[in-house]
Amino acid sequence: MRPREESALYCEHHGWHPRLAEVIERLALHTSEPVDAVCRSLLLERGAATQAPGHLFGCLDEALALLRAFEADTLACAYRRGE
Repeated sequence: MRPREESALYCEHHGWHPRLAEVIERLALHTSEPVDAVCRSLLLERGAATQAPGHLFGCLDEALALLRAFEADTLACAYRRGE
């Protein structure tokens, strides 16, 4: 299954905000991690592993900030390599 489809299914299954699927997909691509690993990381980061899935709705802003940090780091690494 492609990351886009997997992240969308994951969000639908857990009742998460639909935009979070795009963020999860992009994080998975940036980190070369499976979608499931990215989702588990988000759950652990929020301390939501034992909470109802709806509690992760507030995670969107944090996930977007995390994505921006990964993108900035990727750009910085590319700059240092002269790409």
